[in-house]
Amino acid sequence: MTKICMKKLSSVLFILIACMITGCSSSEKPNSAAGPSQTATEAPKATATIAPTATLAPTASPAPTATPTPSPEPTATPTPSPTPLPSIYDNLTDTDDSGLYYYNLEQKNCITMNSYKVDDRLLLSYLEDYYHTPELVSINPVTGDEITLTTDFTSYCYFIQTFNNGTLALIDMYNDHIDIYDKDLTLVSAVDVSFPLSDSGIIYSPSGKYLYHFDYDKDELVQLDIYNGNEKIILGEEFPALLYNCYIATIGDDDSYLILSSYDEDVEFTSCYVDIESGEYFPFDSSPANLYFSPDRTKCLKTLSSYEENIHTADYYIFEEAVPQLSDPALYEEYFTEEALMASVRFENSSELWGGKIDWINDCYISSKYIFSTTSLIEFNCYDLNSGALRSNCVADTETFSGQMDFELYPELGMLSTNGCVNEDMAVYFWNYLDDDISAASYTRLNVLPKYLDEHRKQLEEKYNIYIYLGSEIGLTEFGYRVQPTNDFKQMDYVLGQIDEALGHYPEGFLDQIKIGDIKTLGIYLCEGFEKVSDYQIGDAIALASEMGYERFLVLDINYSSQMEQNIYHEISHWIDRTINNMAIGNPELRDYEEEWKTLNPKDFSYDYDYNGPKAALKYIYTVNPIGGNKCYFTDDYSLTYPTEDRARMFEYIMEYNGNDYYSSPNLRAKAHFYFDYIRKAFNTDNWPEETEWEYKLRILDEYYAGNTDVSFADIYPVEEYEEIPDDAIFDPYAFDRWSYGYDDYDPYAVG
Repeated sequence: MTKICMKKLSSVLFILIACMITGCSSSEKPNSAAGPSQTATEAPKATATIAPTATLAPTASPAPTATPTPSPEPTATPTPSPTPLPSIYDNLTDTDDSGLYYYNLEQKNCITMNSYKVDDRLLLSYLEDYYHTPELVSINPVTGDEITLTTDFTSYCYFIQTFNNGTLALIDMYNDHIDIYDKDLTLVSAVDVSFPLSDSGIIYSPSGKYLYHFDYDKDELVQLDIYNGNEKIILGEEFPALLYNCYIATIGDDDSYLILSSYDEDVEFTSCYVDIESGEYFPFDSSPANLYFSPDRTKCLKTLSSYEENIHTADYYIFEEAVPQLSDPALYEEYFTEEALMASVRFENSSELWGGKIDWINDCYISSKYIFSTTSLIEFNCYDLNSGALRSNCVADTETFSGQMDFELYPELGMLSTNGCVNEDMAVYFWNYLDDDISAASYTRLNVLPKYLDEHRKQLEEKYNIYIYLGSEIGLTEFGYRVQPTNDFKQMDYVLGQIDEALGHYPEGFLDQIKIGDIKTLGIYLCEGFEKVSDYQIGDAIALASEMGYERFLVLDINYSSQMEQNIYHEISHWIDRTINNMAIGNPELRDYEEEWKTLNPKDFSYDYDYNGPKAALKYIYTVNPIGGNKCYFTDDYSLTYPTEDRARMFEYIMEYNGNDYYSSPNLRAKAHFYFDYIRKAFNTDNWPEETEWEYKLRILDEYYAGNTDVSFADIYPVEEYEEIPDDAIFDPYAFDRWSYGYDDYDPYAVG
């Protein structure tokens, strides 16, 4: 099996499924057809069987009674030996690392799997390929028994929702249908709903009884009973804010209350407590710390995160009596006394607060995070909440584990679980965070980057507030595509310069606004080759944009350095599209983005929605009809695949001229104006220049094609000038290119 490294100062595991929002760049030319815990139960005491009392036989009279022969003493029934209780360790295989075990599922031909905890069982859903999830498996981690439910789901039409009552929902978004199963995968309820389950405004209650959704047409918040289909209006038009601009931040475990927050800056409150039974609401202006109460409400973890000051803390309180549920979070302050405070934990990384879980039984907080300097490693940490000290830790190699930071907690067992692979089989991993000893934990970086390369990377990370992953810091089997790490340090350093050049064309604050919703970080990974893992994908991809966990990222093939800036502009366009769609949840002005875009295309045109299928509208692309004027709506055939690829192609060729006069077509310029206007509409442009780089280039193109002889292509796309190389120069491929970097200490040419 793949070796797992352990670090004795902090850690935890997670699962990562690459998002299928991937946008790719292709290595082909523009006119190509394809582009881009168990607490041991006390054994019952055996009770010895008491010997029966002998009853004397009656004496015959008047005959004398013979002296009776004494009966032998009855033998006491021996105490039975207790049957050993089942242990989770009976079904696990030990690894080379302290406290870490795995359970091999012998499930092959599986891209990846998701895991969910349902009561005391672990539910696994296998992704056979990027379209099908053939079965769900429910496992008892103590006994090892498995129950299988065969499905005909596709990965695009359903998802799983688990509840704290030991049930789970299989949500069929294609047919707007919900099936409720218990932990043994027995169907307990089925209901059809009258609204799209794919709507972003749908929230399921932790109790598993209700679904809450926003009816935006009627401006109502509705509660749906999942078991009988009954609906109840919680809030209506009398609410002092458009529900269009609100989202549910919290739902009480007992469905007695929920907390709404608003996107609307004009609303006078930050959040609002809503009594679900009565419909009464209580607005409040403060942005309180997150409060996590134990089920009996005698304990509370109060977390606070400040990104500006880089302070991320968790305070642990234990109360003498259960704390009541209050409408205004500020009223809780009287309970948070010095006497009730047990300890505080301060985290260096805010990600430890995002997906952490609380073990109320053992007073532990379990967190997970990436080790950003070596991103092939994921760290799981267990903190003792009574002392605030790090209790144990585990560092996992993502080549063994899926790279997502999700995990399931078994407080009764004192263990957490996640999934990964062993010799190509799927496996469930368990970490005993109660017994693990942190004194000997250690890990080793897979390789050491040269100092100049590491410093160059860190300089850009600080400059643009992004993470850059190099060498073997990049995983082998993530990102949707299988990518090949590279150790070509000189080429990576050269590409870092191109990344700096490209990112420098975006206005101040632009990249930070890409981090929206669950996205907390941006990353750029450098590799030297892509391999597709499904027929759907592109066989000649050279770059991609996607997201996993809390990170939105680019993966760039350094072998295509001549196209690097162009590829970066293309892939960041995909980031822009995802950001606009995220922002549309709270901004009605952005909701018609896709539909309005389609009106700019010919009436008889529709996108292929297939990277590898036949292209049916070639008559509208520039590379087929370059002098067609108004007939051109697309740059090349790759633009015909998806609206996102159409916009990405358009953006990259605005930013980088490749020799084709695409924008001689007013149709293409009209689409560019629409796209750039939407970027202005979606992003906060307060600190932007009056004209961005792309807006400037489009304006000059408009003037040029309108016949303004005072402008030329050289105004937009200056010809690059190269320093003349001496005739007797000898090229040294291992030295720096001082023309690119300005490093006087290095000269790639040695005159001999």
